[in-house]
Amino acid sequence: MPSERLLCLEFDVSRATICHALDLLEEEGLIEHRQGVPTSAKPLEALLCDLFHHQSGSVMFAAMKQVVPPLLC
Repeated sequence: MPSERLLCLEFDVSRATICHALDLLEEEGLIEHRQGVPTSAKPLEALLCDLFHHQSGSVMFAAMKQVVPPLLC
């Protein structure tokens, strides 16, 4: 993922805005963002497993059972 400085330049926003956006993405579990370590997106398999386990009581769960192989999680 690009550095915070590059994201500021690309989107023409302040570093505070970029930091806030990254914090929100981290809260959602979509990225791993730590000081001194490059920010990285969570692997797709991990995101699918999280969704699979957190949505077990919903309509989404029925759809996910068709998509996510049981052994993946």
